Amino acid sequence: MKTIADLRKEKNITQAQLAELLGVTKSTVGNWETGIRIPGMLKAIKLASVFGVGIGEIIFLPSKTTKCEQKHEKKQHGNPEPAA
Repeated sequence: MKTIADLRKEKNITQAQLAELLGVTKSTVGNWETGIRIPGMLKAIKLASVFGVGIGEIIFLPSKTTKCEQKHEKKQHGNPEPAA
């Protein structure tokens, strides 16, 4: 099983190229890859077709947390001070 980003990189295509193949924007592909959003069923099926894999072989989660997400997480939950 592989993430969308992993599969895209294996095919040596950019987010923009994948977006064009799927009829979505580059930012939509980026949102899928970072886990901000997940594709709907029809787009997931089309992704599987583009990559030549079964839909069950795609991990619809990011492969790692981005720095931007880490900053957002700190802002949401605060950065507690260590106990003295």
